[in-house]
Amino acid sequence: MNAKQYRKALSTEWRYAAFYRDLLAEFVGTFMLVSVQVALPLTWGKENMGTVVQVALFMGFIVGTMAWTMGDFSGGHFNPAVTFSMVLLGKITIIRGIAYIAIQSAAGLAGASWVYLITPRNHTDTLAATMLHPDMKPWQGFLVELWITMILVLTILGATNDLRKRPLYMPPIMIGMAISLGIASGFNSTGGSMNPARSLGPAAAMEIFFPENSINFFENHWVRLCNFSLNGVRPVPKRLLLTAMVRQSSLHPFGDTLCRSPAEGPSPPSRLQPKAKVYWAGPLAGGAVAALIYGAMLDLIDRPYEVSEDVQIPPQYDNPSFSNDKL
Repeated sequence: MNAKQYRKALSTEWRYAAFYRDLLAEFVGTFMLVSVQVALPLTWGKENMGTVVQVALFMGFIVGTMAWTMGDFSGGHFNPAVTFSMVLLGKITIIRGIAYIAIQSAAGLAGASWVYLITPRNHTDTLAATMLHPDMKPWQGFLVELWITMILVLTILGATNDLRKRPLYMPPIMIGMAISLGIASGFNSTGGSMNPARSLGPAAAMEIFFPENSINFFENHWVRLCNFSLNGVRPVPKRLLLTAMVRQSSLHPFGDTLCRSPAEGPSPPSRLQPKAKVYWAGPLAGGAVAALIYGAMLDLIDRPYEVSEDVQIPPQYDNPSFSNDKL
């Protein structure tokens, strides 16, 4: 969209029912994506279940089907990194971007909680929470997530560019393949997230439903849940859920301390050490780099001498300021 269209959408889009319909589409698509992602690695005590090939292949299927189903409404992002790249390119407004990321994060938690609800407790494992391999350093995990998210976002930007793909226009297939490739490439090192909502959902669900677990599933997130509780999950409430998200990064190294009551004392030293955050910073950075490469460099320049005179360009496309704002 051009500058005039952007300013108009920024001030008016939230007033229309279509805006909230799009949020619902993002919630449904992200819920389906995360619930399938959590269910696929569960082994149920059987061999040859939840392998990298199975997870990567069938995650490509669910992303492709949801993109085909919900893409007509919200654009089919289902991923804060994709939404961030679209905001940077001006394809959606910043208000829509913030709303999308919030609803995607909520849907991630809902999807993981759904699988917990329908699965026997002795088969839930870690709800497919993403964790770094013990031999990986946080900065290495950051670069892995940046790299595989770049593959995904570059594929999305290219596959949905109908001006350059006519008459062959099948973005869900290409996007599903990119998801499969990214998961297969990063499965052993970071879990192949590419999606902050996909990582946040299982990590939050593990904190809620398995508070006695000694593993810190938020170790490489930008946010960490405080020690909160829900009736029937933990016996004594300690913090309000609405105050649970506190940033714990190199810019805010004492975030965990702010979540602790005076009786609990200060956090252990290891919790105060600044750490590179993988599952938000990596995908968001990958989306930003992909947006820069594709939108600000490759797609900015056309080659008029390569366009045949026999090609009939529809009037709505014959406009230098036109930009496809729909996935």
